[in-house]
Amino acid sequence: MESKSLTKEQEQQLIEHYTTGMSYKRLGELFNIGSTTARLIVVKSGVKRREWYNSNTGCKPIDVDLVIKTYEETRSMEKTASILGLDYGLINRTLHKNNVQIDPVGGKRKLGDRLEARVCKLYRNGATMRELGHLYEVDDTTILGILRRNGEVTRPTKENQYHIIEDFFDDINTEEKAYFLGMLYADGNVARDQPTICLSLQEDDGYLVEQLNSFVSNDRPLYLKSDNDNESSRPQYNLVMYSQHMKDTLVSYGMVPAKSLILQFPQVITDAPEHIQRHCIRGWFDGDGHVSIYKRKDKRNENSPQNYKHNVSIVGTLDAMTGIRCIIEKYIPDISFHIYKKDKSNDKNTYILMVQGGFNAGKFLKWLYTDAKIYMNRKHFVAKQIIQKYT
Repeated sequence: MESKSLTKEQEQQLIEHYTTGMSYKRLGELFNIGSTTARLIVVKSGVKRREWYNSNTGCKPIDVDLVIKTYEETRSMEKTASILGLDYGLINRTLHKNNVQIDPVGGKRKLGDRLEARVCKLYRNGATMRELGHLYEVDDTTILGILRRNGEVTRPTKENQYHIIEDFFDDINTEEKAYFLGMLYADGNVARDQPTICLSLQEDDGYLVEQLNSFVSNDRPLYLKSDNDNESSRPQYNLVMYSQHMKDTLVSYGMVPAKSLILQFPQVITDAPEHIQRHCIRGWFDGDGHVSIYKRKDKRNENSPQNYKHNVSIVGTLDAMTGIRCIIEKYIPDISFHIYKKDKSNDKNTYILMVQGGFNAGKFLKWLYTDAKIYMNRKHFVAKQIIQKYT
């Protein structure tokens, strides 16, 4: 389905329909948007989300027995989700919570060595991953995994049917380009052997992933992923962008594969004007930063300012944190902060840039959010309180 933006009035209408019981799928059909986009609008609005409901099968809440029965018949979480009209991630979590034995390779059919060799041969002879998926009744990602596992070099993404603005990051001259470049430095990654750029954010911050998807005109839908081996982990929205040109551009800016311990502060931002630097650092902060207000105990005066401790921090390599520090010192010369090693017990190149104290935090955050139109709402909410109190 073609992606489009809704007006504020349409978003309000969507939320009203949701509160009356309409499903995300029906909302998407009604407003000509994807069901994921409808869900993000609901999450962003703050409306309390109800239990999942499927009008076709009458599952309210989830009919666990029906989910398990359908999965046992199909042996495919993807087909189960399609048949029941439910979210793939929901099927995944339901099966794991009820200790259902999941087939290997993430619940997808395993072909075996002989058929895997056949898949590789057909792919080398020109068959597409989608055609092979249909042939062997598995999805495209299973075919991709087979090809990678067997050392096959996959073809360029001309097979990919999703459109994207490949030169979006060629010239970092707007807030959205600078902000999302910073966020990609913090939370993004580029594949080593594929023309792929990924960004994942937790479910409640998914509206930012949706914004980037819209800015680059990416037709590829977002998907919600979860770590089933870690019950404490939160589901994340994952954006995948396929473009050799975009990958090459980002790599030239220093966003190399496996960058977390070797990333250097990008020269393209060092040479940029102040507003571009500020937007980039805010994206970096929203990805790998932290802002908090801790309440201390002070029996003498409950309302004493000393009762509160304010911290603002960003995590990254020493070179990256030093680059951010140089920019902050240039525009806020009287601010006090320091950089220290995150864990002195190992030799990992992970450091924390820390701004402590209400007045220091207030000055930094006021500068950081100047003229800001794109930001992470939950961090901005805390930042506003510090800015209003200390500036």
